[in-house]
Amino acid sequence: MKNSTRSIAATLLGLAFLANSSAEEPYPREKPLKIVAAFSPGSATDISARIVGEVLKNELGATVVVDNKPGAQGLIGTEAAVRSPADGYTLTITSSSLNSINPGLFKKLPYDAVTSFTHISRLTTMPILLLVKSDGPHANIRDFVSTAKVGKLSYAYGSPGGQVSAVAFNSAAKFDALGVPYKSQPQALTDLAAGLVDYVLADLSVATTLMKGGRIKALAVSSQHRLPEWQTVPTFAESGYKDYDLVVWVGLGGPAGMPADVAKKVNSALNKALNQPGIKEKFRGLGMESAPNSLDEQDAFVRAQLAAWQRRMTEAKIQPE
Repeated sequence: MKNSTRSIAATLLGLAFLANSSAEEPYPREKPLKIVAAFSPGSATDISARIVGEVLKNELGATVVVDNKPGAQGLIGTEAAVRSPADGYTLTITSSSLNSINPGLFKKLPYDAVTSFTHISRLTTMPILLLVKSDGPHANIRDFVSTAKVGKLSYAYGSPGGQVSAVAFNSAAKFDALGVPYKSQPQALTDLAAGLVDYVLADLSVATTLMKGGRIKALAVSSQHRLPEWQTVPTFAESGYKDYDLVVWVGLGGPAGMPADVAKKVNSALNKALNQPGIKEKFRGLGMESAPNSLDEQDAFVRAQLAAWQRRMTEAKIQPE
């Protein structure tokens, strides 16, 4: 009986030791990290998620899976992400579309753009381009606006950012146009190249491939200076639209309430990589500028961008639906 009791006690002590060892095992344990991308493959969201996945794999030794959940202007994937356990194993790409613009497009969101997230870091910023078909009739922005004021043109958009950017420009240039919604910006640009719509306002990351292929061209860019690789493209300010200075951003977050040490560890790993020349060049080649933030800086940045985009939407008379 005594031997049996000792055996049971030893077993319980062993189980307790294993449990404590598991609890103390540093993040990430042998469990894959999932990064939710709420837009389709090829979008800035998807591209960013895959680069971040490689970074976290290299810096943390983690297995990382990118989970594309497109649809409903990013609401489907984002809702799923913020409702996941806040243990650091489900992360999500945040962005100007999801966290700055959607609150002004929808009367009811399944998440709060600020408080539903642990905002980990900003990843990149991207300028916006006015894009048309390369062999179309518009030689420059002046020709384009003159045509737009005479006949009603159509524009495509596949994200909240694309929609607001277009409406804000239409308002600034004082013309009306027909908006055509798409599931993603790459699809919108493909149809632009095919001549099915007249123009698209999109960030450089999703436009680069078609621009380099000569299928679409930019008439203006929202950056403060001309882009190094596209020196022939004037800025909106140079073209007479000084107030059109919208720039989109992409970040990384997780559900609200992530453990502080986990959020700090992910932030540290990300920011170390985002400051490396190789990662900077990879993003730059995709039309993005690496722009890391601390945890506190990113939380403040998200709040400030929400206010800035809401102001633009009010000026463009966009009403939530």
